[in-house]
Formats: sequence, structure tokens, C-alpha cells
Amino acid sequence: MTHAIRRHFRSLRRSLSINEQMDAANTIASSCLNLLEARRATRISAYWPSDGEISPLDILSECLKLGYTCTLPVIRADQSLNFAKLGPTTQVQDNRYHSPEPPVPPESLLSATHHDALLLPLTAFSRGGQRLGMGGGYFDRTLAECAEVPSRPCLIGLAHAFQESEFERHPWDIDLDYVITPLEVIEVSAPA
Repeated sequence: MTHAIRRHFRSLRRSLSINEQMDAANTIASSCLNLLEARRATRISAYWPSDGEISPLDILSECLKLGYTCTLPVIRADQSLNFAKLGPTTQVQDNRYHSPEPPVPPESLLSATHHDALLLPLTAFSRGGQRLGMGGGYFDRTLAECAEVPSRPCLIGLAHAFQESEFERHPWDIDLDYVITPLEVIEVSAPA
């Protein structure tokens, strides 16, 4: 069932024109920056977009201009994520999955718990905060670390409005705090 949902929404995302993708990303960027400011979040992680995902790169660029600490995920050997700090001139290179990552030494990587907010890609979401990813479990394993800390990062999913759906819940799922689409900011819970 979730495989069919993923295939459906990935196909819809990829069918959007470049202009439609850019318009959605720009609208979401404005809403997201307002939310980050309201939450006083200054340590932000995002992702490098692929496969029609909403691009958070303009959000990261603006956050860097504001002096925020910004990071991108780096895949660890255990298939979870650490995060590499970005600067205005940070270079990226493709990892073994052909996804861009900053090439930084392992000792300089941060964990998810060192962030105020994590901007997350998704394939589908529910109004109750469920997030359906691409199926690799990278964010699931990483977010499990956050579930056990008292002041975990705010989890913000970025999506097109048409990605809203209902799907099976798994015991390891960690709900989002917000979902931002071009049409609305959905507050799922009142994060600490």
C-alpha cells in the first residue's frame, strides 16, 4: 500500500514544471522563514532536493544571510544521518547514492539534536503529522534519536498541498510538528 502511495505522489511531483516547482518553493520559503523566526530557531537543517521535492535551498540561503547555523544531512554507515555545517562558499559532492553532501571530516558533524528545527522532505503527509518518506528510513532512524531528548528540534515537513494523504502508521514513526505547503502552514502539535 505505501509503495503505491509513494509511486503516485512521486509521479505527481515530477510532473510539475520547473516554474511550478519554483513558485511552490518561493511561497513555502516565506512561510517557513516566518515560522522559524516566530520559534526563534537559529540552528536549521534542510536537505538537498531531488525527485520533485520542495526545494529548501532558498530558505537555507536566507538563513545563512541572517547568521543562522545551517546544515545539510550526511549519510552515516548505519544508514542514519549526521549534519554538516554550511557556509556561503561550502562545496558539495555526490555521495554513494548520488545525493549532494558537504565533504567534511566526521569529527565536525553534528547530530539532529543540535538543531532548533529540521526541514524534512516527504512523499506524503497526513493532517495528523505523519510523514511518508522515500522508503530508505534515513530520517526515521535519525528522528528516533530526537524522540528521546527533552527539547527536540521542531520537525517541519515541506510539501505540495496535493501530497496530503492517509497511510499506514508504523511504531517507529515520529510525527511532524508542522507541515508547510504553498496553501497553508499546518500546526500539528504544540512543540516545546
